[in-house]
Amino acid sequence: MEETNNYSLLYRLARRLFRLKIEDARIVLAAKLTKFLCAFIYVYIGFMLSLCLLGFIAVAIGHQLCEIMSPVWAYLIIAAFYLVLIAVILLVKKYIIVNPIARFISRLIVEPPKNDSHA
Repeated sequence: MEETNNYSLLYRLARRLFRLKIEDARIVLAAKLTKFLCAFIYVYIGFMLSLCLLGFIAVAIGHQLCEIMSPVWAYLIIAAFYLVLIAVILLVKKYIIVNPIARFISRLIVEPPKNDSHA
């Protein structure tokens, strides 16, 4: 009779622990997903504003260059600048795009080891 009660108590405690672990995992997932989405939106807004800024700067430079050369050549120079910029980004994409994203995701998913000062 006593063994049955012990097993029943052990079963209830294990079940409660399992439910608490699931609830903890849900909370951690929600927090990490929130951080990820906030970072994504922040980068997206920054990217879009940067594109607008580059567009206005390109038009301003194009108008200034039109005063000293043919408009066709002025805008071709700006297009060549953008081509060079794209080539540079493609050459160093691992260092300026892939590695920072990988670091951010790994820091978000993998918990750093906790230093136990008991030892």
